[in-house]
Order: sequence, then structure tokens, then C-alpha cells
Amino acid sequence: MPPISAPIIPITLSGSGGSLHTTALVDSGADTSAITADVAEVLGLDISGEPSKAQGIGGEVKVVGSRMTVVIKGRREQDSFILPVQAIMEKTLAGFPILLGRRGFFDRYEITFMPREKKMVLKRRLEGDG
Repeated sequence: MPPISAPIIPITLSGSGGSLHTTALVDSGADTSAITADVAEVLGLDISGEPSKAQGIGGEVKVVGSRMTVVIKGRREQDSFILPVQAIMEKTLAGFPILLGRRGFFDRYEITFMPREKKMVLKRRLEGDG
């Protein structure tokens, strides 16, 4: 069976300490968006809060909630918004992708996955929509 193409998009993340041009996995199975503590530190996000526990496909991890700015550039337009994010505090997650989860991201867009075309379409919801 051939591998399935993952829904990955180019994004720019930023916080008080800088910005990062990268890619993120659009993850309909994730309740919230997630980054590693290393990415949070690069962005200068406040991750000084009390860690809580979160469940994921890899088991239970310690996370700290924060917020970051996300910029997505389309062919014709650009969208910039504040996204709540969980910084995963485990240092053993090298290579963990940036995840864009349902809360704050799927709320903002109508997302159509088109696996045959290896394509995904994001359509900005109108305010008050959904």
C-alpha cells in the first residue's frame, strides 16, 4: 500500500521573541494545536505556567498553554490570527511536527481534504459562521 500524503501547509509562527517560517500538519484528530517547548522558546512564548497533562497518540505528556500568531499565505490572500497552543514540555520529542488542531484552527476555516489530488483547501469562515 503506498504511503498517504499528509496534509501539511507552510506557515509562519511568531511570538514576542521572533518568528519561524515552517510547515504544520493539519490534524483533525487533535483537539488543540501543539508545538514542542523548543519551538515555544524560539518564538519567545510564555510557557511559565503550571504544566497540565494531555493525552495523544504517543501517550500522556506534560503541556503548558500559550498563544502564538499564525500567518497563512494563500495564492491570493494572507490570514493572520492568534492561536491557542499547547507547548509539549517533554524534551524527547525531536522531530515532533507542529500540529494545527480543531480548537482555534478548524473553527476558523472550512477544510476540505482531497487525498486523490494530494490537496487540501482552506476557506476562511465568515465571522459568526460555524
